[in-house]
Amino acid sequence: MSNLPASESPQESSPELTLAGLPADLFWEKYHQKILGGLAVVVVIAIAASAWLLYAYNERVSSESLFANAKTSEDYRMVADQYPRTPVAANALLLLAANQRTSSDLTASSATYEELLASSPNEALAPSASLGLATNAELAKQAPRAIELLQQTTAAYQNSYAAPYALYECGEIQLREGKRTEAIKTFRDLAGSYPESASASLAQMQIQQFSTLAD
Repeated sequence: MSNLPASESPQESSPELTLAGLPADLFWEKYHQKILGGLAVVVVIAIAASAWLLYAYNERVSSESLFANAKTSEDYRMVADQYPRTPVAANALLLLAANQRTSSDLTASSATYEELLASSPNEALAPSASLGLATNAELAKQAPRAIELLQQTTAAYQNSYAAPYALYECGEIQLREGKRTEAIKTFRDLAGSYPESASASLAQMQIQQFSTLAD
């Protein structure tokens, strides 16, 4: 005689349940609309992301092609206007400013450098634009303004190539302006802050020269 309770049979088993505690057919019946809706959202997001990536790629290729073929100031202006706030635009503005300086239009050149700094302050070329402003001020015989801009460049881009170069140029202008004590201090600051830079080596030479003259 079997010892199984009368209410149970070896052939009987509980129905397989889903995570929601329902049989598979009932689970699908209850939740299929939500499942299909969620899948639709995922598909739409994937399509949108793919479309955006394709658009961004095409924009980059087009902008780089336009910049590669640019030769004149008008060409550089077109690149900057058509693809604003991009690395290509920053390069175009930098070359445009250089062209304007060559044409002796320092006012326009400085305005272009300022445009680059305003539109792309974190761009890798921003320190070059800042140095460009200082150079224009020096060319315009505005030594105090040039020194101020060089000091601002050092403060704003302390970890860039521009910082030691700006300090050295600042010291050079101070020397030309007859501010020898200030120049020596600038050279010493440069040698202490950026000892491994090429500008620091030049600054050390200046300091040694002054020491020799003092003796």
